[in-house]
Amino acid sequence: WITSGALNWILAHVLENYGTDPRLTRIVDTMDLPFNLVANPDGYQQSHTPLGRMWRKNRTPSPGSTCIGTDPNRNWPAGWGGGGASTDPCSDAFRGSGPSSTPMVTNILRYVSNRAENIRQAAFYDHHSFGNFLISPSGFTTTPAPDYPAMAAAMSDMCDAITAEHGTPYDYGSIASWFGVASGGSINTTYTDLGIIHSYASELRGPGFIVPFSEVTET
Repeated sequence: WITSGALNWILAHVLENYGTDPRLTRIVDTMDLPFNLVANPDGYQQSHTPLGRMWRKNRTPSPGSTCIGTDPNRNWPAGWGGGGASTDPCSDAFRGSGPSSTPMVTNILRYVSNRAENIRQAAFYDHHSFGNFLISPSGFTTTPAPDYPAMAAAMSDMCDAITAEHGTPYDYGSIASWFGVASGGSINTTYTDLGIIHSYASELRGPGFIVPFSEVTET
């Protein structure tokens, strides 16, 4: 739950400090800041059930299988069906029946696509957990993204800023450099198909998916 919690904290910080923090006020006055606080609502709801705390996928039934759900982060179209995604509906990394076959990916992609020209001037950012690092494309291939030098410079600055805030070290690299080939992720599509160079995902602080309460605010 740390990802949606972190986004809620960021949004609250923006709302509470607008008009008093000059830098934040300037950002809000000159940019759109869309927040999607829960990208996988039915999966998030399932994670609040007694046996579903670590649920990852959505809750869409898979035709021909008794297993439930598709991994939305293996369902985005760029590189869909490649390495790191499963064809097994019972797998946590199930890629789905086709690219963008989940409602959440379809709707988020439509929203971002309609605003891609504006977002290219800024960034697309996807919160994940866990590991204390930032990642960029590419994920469906080990070949470095053509714009990786610019991505690396931005991620380095972000890591320095995060570490300076609470002393928590963060690292960075491409998806493939951390996980190996992992196809179907959001930032692969926002970069490859929509041309948003600054497409990043975070792996928020650990030491696991369940973050101690004492570390929630610092995250």
